[in-house]
Amino acid sequence: MKLTGFMTWADDIMNPIAVKEMRQAVKGRSLGWVLMIFIAVQLTVVGGAVLLDESAAEDFDTGRNVFMVLQAILLGTCLLFLPIFTALRISSERSDNNVDLLYITTLRPTQIIWGKFFTGLILTLLFFSASMPFMTLTYLLRGLDMGAMFFTLGMSFVAVIVCIMVSILLACPGGGLVGRGIRFLIGLGALAAAFFMVVGITRGFIDGYMYFGSFWDFWGPILTMLGITALGTGLLFILSATIITPPSANKALGGRLYLLLIWLATGALVWLWYREIKEAEVFYVWGVMMAILFAASLLVASCERFHLGPRVLRTIPRKKIFRLPTFLFYSGASRGSVFAAVMIGLTFLVVLMVPRSHGRGWDLNFYRDTVKLMSMVGLYTFAYTMTALFIRRIFFKDNHSPQLGLVIAVGLFVVLTVIPTLIGLMFKPEHRTSIDAMWYIANPLVMATYSGFWTRLAGSAINFSAIWSIIALVINMPWIFEDIKRFKPLRKVQAQEAVIGLTAENTGESDEV
Repeated sequence: MKLTGFMTWADDIMNPIAVKEMRQAVKGRSLGWVLMIFIAVQLTVVGGAVLLDESAAEDFDTGRNVFMVLQAILLGTCLLFLPIFTALRISSERSDNNVDLLYITTLRPTQIIWGKFFTGLILTLLFFSASMPFMTLTYLLRGLDMGAMFFTLGMSFVAVIVCIMVSILLACPGGGLVGRGIRFLIGLGALAAAFFMVVGITRGFIDGYMYFGSFWDFWGPILTMLGITALGTGLLFILSATIITPPSANKALGGRLYLLLIWLATGALVWLWYREIKEAEVFYVWGVMMAILFAASLLVASCERFHLGPRVLRTIPRKKIFRLPTFLFYSGASRGSVFAAVMIGLTFLVVLMVPRSHGRGWDLNFYRDTVKLMSMVGLYTFAYTMTALFIRRIFFKDNHSPQLGLVIAVGLFVVLTVIPTLIGLMFKPEHRTSIDAMWYIANPLVMATYSGFWTRLAGSAINFSAIWSIIALVINMPWIFEDIKRFKPLRKVQAQEAVIGLTAENTGESDEV
C-alpha cells in the first residue's frame, strides 16, 4: 500500500516534458552513438597510458596527466553535444510550424523550461557516470588525490549545467534563420570560452598554482562563486520562461521578483564578506554589477507594451494599499522603467552610505571611480531608454512591435556617438585621440575604455547625462502619471467591453462596433 502510494506520488510530480524529452533521447540514435564513441575514446586513453607508456611505473605524474586528458574529453563532449542537443529540441518546437506545441497546453512556462533543463541535467549525469570508472583508475596511477579529482569534476559539472541553461535561453526566442544562426554562433563562442576557462582553472588547481591557506580561505570564495552561479542560472531560467510566456499574461512578474531577490541575496552576501575582511571594495564591485544588471533591465523595459490586457487587469489588487507596491511588478514599459530606476537608485544609496560609515580599508580613489562609473551606467542608460520610449510613444503610437523601443535606443546611441566623432575627425583627422574629448560626450563606452578620456571627461559626462536624464524624465512624466492612474482592476462590465473591443479590432470591424 505504501509502495503504491509512493508510486502514485512520484507519477504525479513527474514533469511530462522531461519524460517526453528523455523518451525521445533514448529512442534517437544520436545519444547512443555519442555515448559509445565517448566511452571508446576514454578506454583508448586509459589503455594507452597503462599498456604503452613504459614510464608509467616510475613517473608519479602519470595519473594526473591522464586525468586531465580524460577531464578535457568529458568536458568537451558534454559542452559540445548536450547544450546543442537541448537547444535544437527547443528551437524545433519554437519554429513557425510547431509553435502551437508550447502554447496549447495546460503546463506553465516554468514547467516547460524545467522539463528541458532537467533532461539536460540527467544526460549530464549519464556522461559523468560513464566516465567515472576511467577517472578512478587514474588515482591508481598516482599524481593526484581523490579530493582534487572530485572537486575538478564538480566544477566541470557546474559549467556544463550553466551552459545548458544558456543554450535554452538562446533557443527560446525562436525567429527566422538569420536570428537563429546568430544566436547559434554566440552560443558556440560561449561554449568554447567556457571550455578553455574551466580547463585552465582545473589545470591550475591540480598543478598546485592555486594556493589557499585555511579552510575558509578555500571554501569561502568557492561557496560564494557557487551561490552567484546558482543565482545567475536561476535568472537564465526565469528569462527563458518569460520569453515563452504568452503576451497576454503578466510576463514581468517573475523576472522582477527574481531581480529583487538577487539584489537582496547578493547584498547580504557582500555584507557578510565586508564584516569578515573589512574591505569596502567588495561593496563597490557589487554596486557596479548591480548597476549594470538593472541597466540591462531598463533596456528590456523599452521592449514592453504600453497597455495591459484584460487578463492582467483582472489580477490588479482592488485595495489601494496593495496597488502601489504591486505597480512595479506588472508588465509595461513605464512600470519596468520605474522599477529599474528605483533599484539603481537604491544600489547607489547603499554604496554611498554603508562603506563610508563602517569601512576600515577605505580607498578614496577607488570609491570615486566606482561612484562615477555607477552614475554613468545608470544615467546614460536611463537617458537613452526614456528618450527612445518618448519617440516610440509620440511617433509610432501602438501600431508597432514592442521591440521597436530597443531598436530606437540603439539607433540613438549609434547616431549620437558616430556622427559627433566623424565631425570631430573632419577637423583633426590625424588620430582619434587627437580630437577634442567633448566629441565623445554621448559615448560612455569610450570613456570607460580609455583612461585618458575617463580622467578628462568623466565629470562633464556625468553632468551631461544627468541633465539629459532629467529632461527625458520630465517629458515622460505625464505618461507615467497617466499609467499610474489607469492602474486599476478591471470590473466585469469593463472586461466584457474590452473583450468586445479586442475582438472587433482583431476582425477589423471596430467602426461598426
